[in-house]
Amino acid sequence: MNWKWIIFHLKLCLLFGGLSIHVNAQQRCISNEMMEKSLNKNPSLKAQRHIWVQQLAEGSEHSFHERANIIIPVVVHVVFFNEEQNISDEQIQSQIDRLNQDFSASNADLENVPNLFKPLIANTGIQFCLANRDPNGNPASGIVRTPTSLDRIGTRSGSGGRRNVFYEDLEGSEIWDSEKYLNIYVCDLGDIGGYASAPFTAIPQEDAVVINFKYFGINNHPQFGLGRVCTHEVGHFFDLNHIWGSKTDCGDDDEIVDTPRQMGPYFGCPGHPQSSCGSEDLFMNYMDYVDDSCMMMFTGGQKLRMLSALSSPRYMLLNATICNNPDTAMLESGVTIFPNPVNNGPLIVQSNDRNNLIQSWELYAVNGKLISSSSSKDTFIAAIEIAHLPSSFYILHIKTIQSSSVHKILKSN
Repeated sequence: MNWKWIIFHLKLCLLFGGLSIHVNAQQRCISNEMMEKSLNKNPSLKAQRHIWVQQLAEGSEHSFHERANIIIPVVVHVVFFNEEQNISDEQIQSQIDRLNQDFSASNADLENVPNLFKPLIANTGIQFCLANRDPNGNPASGIVRTPTSLDRIGTRSGSGGRRNVFYEDLEGSEIWDSEKYLNIYVCDLGDIGGYASAPFTAIPQEDAVVINFKYFGINNHPQFGLGRVCTHEVGHFFDLNHIWGSKTDCGDDDEIVDTPRQMGPYFGCPGHPQSSCGSEDLFMNYMDYVDDSCMMMFTGGQKLRMLSALSSPRYMLLNATICNNPDTAMLESGVTIFPNPVNNGPLIVQSNDRNNLIQSWELYAVNGKLISSSSSKDTFIAAIEIAHLPSSFYILHIKTIQSSSVHKILKSN
């Protein structure tokens, strides 16, 4: 709790009135703290994260080619100590519905956004569904229920710093392939609201979103009953920072161009306007700490940041078609790519079916910057010159007559 920031707000309250601050022991989000612990324990992750943040700082995230109808398959792991924590299927579905509303800007309370900020409201184009296949291809509901004898399992760590909730031998639930599923854990976190791993901040076995069972889905909590603790944490999963950044001063921000600088978090349900760094604050953003009923929007800049994460570190989620919809089939890429890794010769893309020809391809750097592309249609085979590029991973988007797919390419010397 940052008492300097709270005292600052209390002074404003006394001077101007109308500011509601809830000072209690509840910690809304500990994503930053968990990220710091993970990176300090994993130097290789720390190096990857540093490179990714540097690339984003170049501003090339804005060149990412937007893609319509992004559907993210979700598996919800309910790890419960008692029946109160074993939330119902209906409550889980209410959370999926809330995510879909909030990420598509179709939530009814958008009308409450102040006129100053309404032009910033963004439909991210990201939607969510419960997976209908497990990692082995077997039919599934997208919900895994695991009883545990450990109370507050979401706060516990075992040998080697492993977090109990992610491991079966520690009375948790094993994560599903984190490259193909958004894993959301619902468990007892004590007084913590939730946390999530941003790209390159967690090992694959712990790359997930974790939410306190008390605040998941539509529930009866007076402050966090609308499922927006999860909206906030999924924002972190797709690389959004808290709207004030990581420090409570006007010298830091969230690295998003269209969100005004803000000294620190707001709590409760403050009245508009509020100011802290020379401009009005966007406290009704999902990445602030206000009550669920008073957060209601993402911005266009935040949308681009999330799409950048989906273009590179979380690109495998774009290929996932394992949703709980009987009309959705598993889509195959329909192409063969060789050699991969590639050295000095061209990268060859070949259709597996002469009735499913290649229509276009786009090659991106890992920061989302478009390097080269071709839109020549109805091609059975395409050669992509890659010899001049430095050694690195690249992302190749391919569109055929019947499908689209995304592939990781390794350029080596």
